[in-house]
Amino acid sequence: MTTAKIIAERLEHRKIKKGSLGPDTTVYVSAIWWGDNDPIYRIVTLSAKKTEQLVKRNTKLEIQSAMEERAYEKKWIAEANIHNNGVHSFKLKDVVFPNEIPEAIQHLSDPGVWYAD
Repeated sequence: MTTAKIIAERLEHRKIKKGSLGPDTTVYVSAIWWGDNDPIYRIVTLSAKKTEQLVKRNTKLEIQSAMEERAYEKKWIAEANIHNNGVHSFKLKDVVFPNEIPEAIQHLSDPGVWYAD
């Protein structure tokens, strides 16, 4: 990661911390799942770009794990069987159960991502 990118991320994080996070905060969400199964988890962040980056990274990690467990004979088969629904924006209260909002806000404040089951 370049120095400019690191500085930009830190400035974005500071800007977010200065503002207040709450149920009406806009968040960016994507889900990852295998085949016809329910999502493994949802990724929730305050940035569409960050959500997209985490989807790519976590998809790669899930494929590596599946290959290590010998769940698939070939990597291309694993790649064809893992899916995501893209990145979509919502209000936090629309994607999180009311009792989970404090936990989600805490994680979104630092480290900036919340993984929902």
